[in-house]
Amino acid sequence: MTSRAYYSKSNICQSESPRPGVPRARSPLHVGHGQWRLAPAFDLNPFPDRVPELKTWISPRAGPAASLAALRSEAPYFRIKPAQREAIIGEVAAAVAEWRRQGALIGMTRVELDAFADAFA
Repeated sequence: MTSRAYYSKSNICQSESPRPGVPRARSPLHVGHGQWRLAPAFDLNPFPDRVPELKTWISPRAGPAASLAALRSEAPYFRIKPAQREAIIGEVAAAVAEWRRQGALIGMTRVELDAFADAFA
């Protein structure tokens, strides 16, 4: 896995695994006709009633804080240049921005969607 892929999957999209502190190594998506690909994001668990805190820390310096500042500060460790870092963050932000539409597509009601709004604010 490239540094960019690890940074994208392991830092931006923090994952939970059966063993705390150990990110899952893969998350396949079926794309049709027997074809699979790695998910661009996985194990995103929005909890609107909880303090935003990461299960897998971005780094020991950042701790469990879920912030873009902490994320940006660790990009050099993965040899991610600023422009590439911002592109990755933009890709994930664009995907997450679709949460309400995607929720409606899977049958969530307006009340259910509204209950999660704070998790995506």
